[in-house]
Amino acid sequence: MKLGEDFLTFVPVHDLTGAALASTLKETLVSLGLNLNNLRGQGYDGASAIRGSFRGVQSIIREAYLTAVYTHCASHCLNLCLSDASKMTSIRNAFGTISEVCTFFRRSVKRSNILKNRLKVLKEELNKNVTTLIKYCETRWVERHESVSLFADAFSCIVLALEDIQAQDNDDQGKAQSLHLAICRFSFIISLKISERMLGLTYKLSQYLQSTGIDLCTALDSLKEILTIVENIRSNAESDFKKIFDKAVEIGNEFGVEPTIPRRVGSQRYRDNYPGTTPEEYFRTSIFVPFIDDLRASLIERFVTHQTTLASLQTIMPRNIINSNFDSIKPALQFYRNDLNDTNEAILEGEWDLWKLKWKSYKNKNDIAKYAIDALNECDKNLRPNIYTVLHLLTILPVSTASVERTFSSMKRLKTYLRNKTGADRLTGLALLSIHRNLKIDYDVVLNMFATKSKRRLKLTI
Repeated sequence: MKLGEDFLTFVPVHDLTGAALASTLKETLVSLGLNLNNLRGQGYDGASAIRGSFRGVQSIIREAYLTAVYTHCASHCLNLCLSDASKMTSIRNAFGTISEVCTFFRRSVKRSNILKNRLKVLKEELNKNVTTLIKYCETRWVERHESVSLFADAFSCIVLALEDIQAQDNDDQGKAQSLHLAICRFSFIISLKISERMLGLTYKLSQYLQSTGIDLCTALDSLKEILTIVENIRSNAESDFKKIFDKAVEIGNEFGVEPTIPRRVGSQRYRDNYPGTTPEEYFRTSIFVPFIDDLRASLIERFVTHQTTLASLQTIMPRNIINSNFDSIKPALQFYRNDLNDTNEAILEGEWDLWKLKWKSYKNKNDIAKYAIDALNECDKNLRPNIYTVLHLLTILPVSTASVERTFSSMKRLKTYLRNKTGADRLTGLALLSIHRNLKIDYDVVLNMFATKSKRRLKLTI
């Protein structure tokens, strides 16, 4: 079976309350000829008007269609987890400094060329292909990871480029000096290295959650792997942090920056005020451990709703069914009873046993279907119709809304300043032409439709 996700239309909205958005959504889907009784999944971001439990769009939709399960976009959840962990003073200040430095170089061709000349040396000596900096972005999650990683790789070049700008007699001297002082502090360097270490764990996951072929079970399995690694790092905090600290000290020594413990006072509101006998102990207890704890707690909290959604449904996956029994799938079968061909428990259990036996016979675990869509293709619809239906439902549960947001990000290609008054119908038509450009069109059919439906006074003959 081939499943896909397609763009339908842009809809102008004037009332942003949950009730109005839900009403607009239902009216639009009905006008497009879709049967809302077949609605089985909702995927949105975390705005209160959308995900609200009482007056949000998802709750209003579910009141009318009980099986329209709401899934909070997994990519948004991961982004929020990183934001929660980044609220610490040192980490937040470091990210702000990274953003300022990137903006400083990117807004001037002259300053950008100075940095590029320094980066060429980095490529020749260390074979690191860093050509420019990526601005730290709050919404584009992959760019957030890449920005920190590139900044860490090019740190020495950035410092030298700022020194080059300071040596010039122009208006950029003051700003370059302040940025140079900001990044040549050990608190910034250690925060940068800690962020690089932890964001390195979630970088590939952030990309993976935005892929098109992923299902909710696989996404949560990948998240569990990341969570396990985070917990292992927390258990071995001293040894893991020592490696990070040593790298930070090495970078600091290159520019004469020594690790020091900030002065402690009785009451402190604007910076960390943790006890510590050595700089390593201080920065481990004040930045590293709290950052890991916040990230771990947020990952568990943000994805708890996804776990609830799949509590029973995920047992039908080949890798889970081997160690499960029929009772584990009963809640899901009860929830989707109106979609099943049979509701007789004996028939359902028989299909379950056949499905379980199929995957038990595989001696090599690598041959077991990993994704829900692969399991669906392996399921004989005639032999196991109810299992096929449940797998079908699992594959269509939304994981991410990244592709939807890319549609809005690309809107400026169609609705430019010269075409700012483009109406909703024409904008949708242009979008459909651009998105579905690979579809073969019968021009005679288009001309016939234009001739018969045109409101022109001149009657066109077919």
